[in-house]
Amino acid sequence: GSTEVRRIQWPADRERVRTFAAPGAFLALSSGDPSPVNCSIADGAARFFDFEGAHFRHALIDAATLRYLYPTGGPPWRLSQDVADTVERVYVDEIARLWPVALDVAAYERGMAAASAAWTILRMVRLPRVEAGPDRDPWLLVPPGWSAEIPTRSRRRQLVAIIDACVASARRAGTLETLGAWCERLVGALRSRWPEATEETPRYPAFRE
Repeated sequence: GSTEVRRIQWPADRERVRTFAAPGAFLALSSGDPSPVNCSIADGAARFFDFEGAHFRHALIDAATLRYLYPTGGPPWRLSQDVADTVERVYVDEIARLWPVALDVAAYERGMAAASAAWTILRMVRLPRVEAGPDRDPWLLVPPGWSAEIPTRSRRRQLVAIIDACVASARRAGTLETLGAWCERLVGALRSRWPEATEETPRYPAFRE
């Protein structure tokens, strides 16, 4: 029915709050808006920009975007699992040079699960607007020289993909069981309500055959 989604209660989660209230060795400077569109490659080096919201926070809040590339907007493209796993391994090896704690797999996975949950909660605030529509809009921030058709995104598919990433991270870490189960039920309800959300998220164009 029309109130099915509204009846689901958001569970309290003290573990996630504790993780980010005391980041410890994972405290780092963040741009505040991690996204592939906020960096570019020039002269063989990565250049980051869009720092007007910069602040210090738990590093894995930004790292969670390795599991979902566009938590703050943009097209809902995805990486293939083998590429995503490779990128994340490189990331862990790099941060472990400064923070050996990153090599503690269990602690790292718990942090990534908490970060994925934080992004999910942030984006869930948009649920009434996503429900009201319109669902699709063009994404105009294409790279220079883009010659293909301007891509569009489905806001509903994007939101469901973010929640899916939260569920997968919670399972991978073996934590946040209540939150993960709640999100799984929510995804089922949204897919039943939104046909757009049943579509597979397309691969990032550079990795398509």
